[in-house]
Amino acid sequence: MRRLLSVVALLLAINAGMLQSVAAQATPEAAPTNPFAELGLTQLDITITDTAFEGVPSDLDAGRYVVAFTNAATSDFHEGGAFLQLPEGMTTDEFMAMAAPPEATPVSDAATPEASPVAEGQDDGYPPWYYETQIAGGPYADPGETTYAVVELAAGEWVFWAEYPGAPQAPVAITVSGELPSDLPVPQADVTIEMSEFAFAFSDPLVAGPQVIELANVGEQPHFIGFGMVPAGTTDDEVLALFESEFGDPAASPVATPVGALTFDDVEEGWGSGDQSGGVTAWYAIDLDPGTHVVVCFVTDPETGLPHIMLGMIDVIDLE
Repeated sequence: MRRLLSVVALLLAINAGMLQSVAAQATPEAAPTNPFAELGLTQLDITITDTAFEGVPSDLDAGRYVVAFTNAATSDFHEGGAFLQLPEGMTTDEFMAMAAPPEATPVSDAATPEASPVAEGQDDGYPPWYYETQIAGGPYADPGETTYAVVELAAGEWVFWAEYPGAPQAPVAITVSGELPSDLPVPQADVTIEMSEFAFAFSDPLVAGPQVIELANVGEQPHFIGFGMVPAGTTDDEVLALFESEFGDPAASPVATPVGALTFDDVEEGWGSGDQSGGVTAWYAIDLDPGTHVVVCFVTDPETGLPHIMLGMIDVIDLE
């Protein structure tokens, strides 16, 4: 998965189903204090390594959970995952077969594209069921760091997965049972960010430094939010031109990059969330550096086949 220089390049690579490993050792630092501790929610301590997700429980009661996510993988990638509820009619085995690296995919009728609903439509981007199932979001973390999020899980069969097929970390199955409590505690957020087709809306201006954001998908399609730092003075049009060169029609003439234009080398990796389906809210503790940030979403629109960034889901903001 191409996560070399920017969160936008990282997320583009996830959509392309690519993986590229590097040899930088990440040693986990001491975990920061749980910023959601006063809520009294159960904490799930999940660690990503080179080959697995550790600490994901196999059974949970329906409710809200604090997720403490530690990146202990030996890479310099911004790693993470999301909680995804299996759609009706899909078995855990089918999902695992879809998510396994190609060489590890079991050879069976249930795992072939012709017979499996998991693979249906995958050549055109996200499979159709991805736009209908429940995705609760999830945290990402830089190498050696721990981040915190609050997610809500309703009853059903879920997986925690790396959000792209072929990841070296196999999804972990979770059975969630019972009714959601009616008195779930609500985290206190500094800023609410709403995601829709195709825009971000901020309740208040973001600022640099540690803060809690409430991330609400008020649209119908899945969305996420990804941050990347860019040079001061960068415009939306310059970012769009950069990704037009990546997403352009391969049959068309190559898009020339003007001298002095924005390049992927100019984009520094930043914080990002896992995908959230329509109607889902999650809370994240984040720490943003001062400077100019580009905010994007790359989920593919099923009608046009274009990533959401190309349909206007982009903002360039200055943080002090």
